[in-house]
Amino acid sequence: MNQEELFDAYLRQELNEEELTQLLQRLEQEEDFKKDFFRYVEETSAMLQCAQDMQSEHLLPKENELKIAIKDPNQKTKQAPKSNFIFDFRIITAIAAILVCGFIILNKEEFNPEKLTYRITEAQAKNFTLSPISPQERIVLEENESLRLINESGSRIQLVGPMHAQFIHDKYVILKSGRITLSLSEEDKGFLLSNSIKDIRDIGTAFGAHLRNKDLDLHVFDGLVEFGTNNKILVKEKESYTYSSKSGFSSIPHLSEQVFASNAQINPLLEFKVLAGENYFLKLNENTSTLQGTINILNYNPKNPKLMLQIFADDEFIQGVQFTKKQKEIQIKLNDLDKARMLRFHIDGSNHDIPTLFAQISFSQNDALEPLQASQVLISDKAHWHFYKDEIAPQEDWKTSSQAPANWQKSQASFGYSDKASTELKVDDHPLHVRHEFELQRPPNKMAKLILSARVDDGAIFYLNGVELQRTHLPDGPLDQSSRANFRTKSEYKFTTFILPVDNLKQGHNILSASVYQFEKKSSDMFFNARLLLLE
Repeated sequence: MNQEELFDAYLRQELNEEELTQLLQRLEQEEDFKKDFFRYVEETSAMLQCAQDMQSEHLLPKENELKIAIKDPNQKTKQAPKSNFIFDFRIITAIAAILVCGFIILNKEEFNPEKLTYRITEAQAKNFTLSPISPQERIVLEENESLRLINESGSRIQLVGPMHAQFIHDKYVILKSGRITLSLSEEDKGFLLSNSIKDIRDIGTAFGAHLRNKDLDLHVFDGLVEFGTNNKILVKEKESYTYSSKSGFSSIPHLSEQVFASNAQINPLLEFKVLAGENYFLKLNENTSTLQGTINILNYNPKNPKLMLQIFADDEFIQGVQFTKKQKEIQIKLNDLDKARMLRFHIDGSNHDIPTLFAQISFSQNDALEPLQASQVLISDKAHWHFYKDEIAPQEDWKTSSQAPANWQKSQASFGYSDKASTELKVDDHPLHVRHEFELQRPPNKMAKLILSARVDDGAIFYLNGVELQRTHLPDGPLDQSSRANFRTKSEYKFTTFILPVDNLKQGHNILSASVYQFEKKSSDMFFNARLLLLE
């Protein structure tokens, strides 16, 4: 049986004579074992009460008789008198009880129950006032509630709801759930934060712990902390670890004390996925200069050993992360971000070639990071476009005229030769010309970007207010009705995203137009759809 089971069996009087004798010997010879034993006894308090009862009934032997009895356990079968006094099970239990009491008396300063001197100094909770904490008091806080406490030695504790904790004494608190932050004095070194997963013992420090379901997070703000008892690790300043029964210990991004102890409910990580061929954006505030995080590549395809994650600050490339067959997790640190306002993450390649490939990226969650989202959907992928498809070229100003030419039709995207398209077109050898008008209520800011996503088979050129915006799978130079795409696409059913400047976007009336070309004559798989977002 393990140590706790041994102590429990002793208190339940379930040990046989040999086990009890071995327990008494270990209490005399092993200092750490003795400390653990008395802490366990103190928590249950049952043994102390039992000893007091037996003392009052005069059931205990004298101290010199006790020493003779346990001096040499091997003599118990040879020299023990036939009297039942020493080896009667009840008497053996009594001997153990007096030994407990004797140790407590002789080591009074060390083993007396600790005081509980914590008092509430700030209460943002409906059921608590500025008052001392009672021994064994259970504290339950609802969401958005918090308490700050201080004890006689100057140690400070903050509790953030929702949480549940029990105060045993100044150096021992049981965390049932939720978040607790501690800044402990030298006098309270050795503080124990007990919980259902892994005990945390302070070695002179400040730290925060978050117990949720079957996971326990530890963030050390100052000093050193012992995380665990038997299977344990030492966690130092500005390090953070989590422990779960399934995966054991693992490092996590560090949270500052200010962020960890905030009243807001904390999601320790900002996690997002970057698909191959796609982009992900993060907005930075003015206080962000450095970011640390972790990149995990998932479903890595060994046929693409030179896969690269590219990181851009605004439009400037700042770091590339190369993945190999053996390296699938990388710690990254991005510096000198003071002047940057936006991060962009991009993986070369496409998910058509590698259907399930993506990178999962994690950063510490704080007010310096915010996923960028489209402030305006300028054109949705279900928008209605004016379109023209004929042997004769459209009129010259079709990309800029305030209204679509009279001979153009209008229908809902998508457009294509098959019934998979919302608008099915007649198969011929002519390019497709489309245009969509939209209004912009105010001028875009300097940091804004246009996000153009297009599904095209085979090639297309886009214009914004008559100025070329982007071309894909088309040769350089002027294009006409006989032009051809220079690449046969494998699939038109995936959006390809382009990040574009807002130079030609204006307040008021705007026109996005496009021309779609095929790779070869008599193609049977032309397709077009597009959406346009404004990212601010």
